[in-house]
Amino acid sequence: MREQKARIQKRSKWAAGIGIAVVFVHLALFALANAEFALLFQSIFFILGLFAVAGGVYGLFYAKNLRLEDLIPTPEAVEFLHQTRETKPLFSYVLIGCLVVVTLFQLKIGIDESAQTAGLVKSLVWKGEYWRFLTSATLHGFFPIHLYFNAHSRCRDEAANSDLRKSRKSLKVSA
Repeated sequence: MREQKARIQKRSKWAAGIGIAVVFVHLALFALANAEFALLFQSIFFILGLFAVAGGVYGLFYAKNLRLEDLIPTPEAVEFLHQTRETKPLFSYVLIGCLVVVTLFQLKIGIDESAQTAGLVKSLVWKGEYWRFLTSATLHGFFPIHLYFNAHSRCRDEAANSDLRKSRKSLKVSA
């Protein structure tokens, strides 16, 4: 247990340290450039730095309060693990394949053109092009990260929703 706490604390300190460094570099660059403060939150790296700091602080708090009971899996957790190992995320593979195809088409015609063609352009939605609510969710403006997170969330959610999927009472689509 002591080893587990030490491992969590070490990782948490690294995460918080890297996050603090990223945030301070951004603050320094924005101060030197005399840029608007609101632009700071448009930087994905600044946001990720904030998440790293928050995750590191949470990890330190978690390690401090960790008990032996927290490390022993419940019977429900063991059963869930067995179910997820037996489940093949076929729906997720198909959906991820579709997202990759859309992304390739988007890269072929250009990011700006694809946003005008299928993006959530509010003035066009007000004119009746309601299909843009669906198509805009498949566009990937910040290509590698957006596509990665969509694919990752699909695979993660597939196993968690296996019972719902098997009963066909629910269909969850991540965007």
